[in-house]
Amino acid sequence: MVAAFLANTLDLLLIAILVFNLFQRRYQRSGSGQKKRLASLYGAGLVLALLVASLALVHFHLPDFLLLPVILGLAALAFSSRKAFLPYRLRCAGCGQRLSPQRILFYDSNLCPACDPDEPRDLSRGSPGGQA
Repeated sequence: MVAAFLANTLDLLLIAILVFNLFQRRYQRSGSGQKKRLASLYGAGLVLALLVASLALVHFHLPDFLLLPVILGLAALAFSSRKAFLPYRLRCAGCGQRLSPQRILFYDSNLCPACDPDEPRDLSRGSPGGQA
């Protein structure tokens, strides 16, 4: 029963994660966001593995408790590689300020615009200062 429910619903979650990954590519600028794009692909891989396991249980009429080792194995994999699976931070690594949703989801630096050295600034770049 649980395996049948997962087999019917995990495909929608997988598609949503992959669409989110494509949306992340749109915001990618000069290599920024690569870790977070890979993290969403790793998450899609976990969902795909769980989907395949649930489909196999439904197809071969196996009991639902056999999903438990699969779920535990996937959780152990995600936990052992949690830096790769979860690079998202809610607060700036430099000053502790809360990050915007766009910064949380699309920028690898986990820095606010004020702390990010790669962020273009109007005053520091392109201004005709008095330097000779």
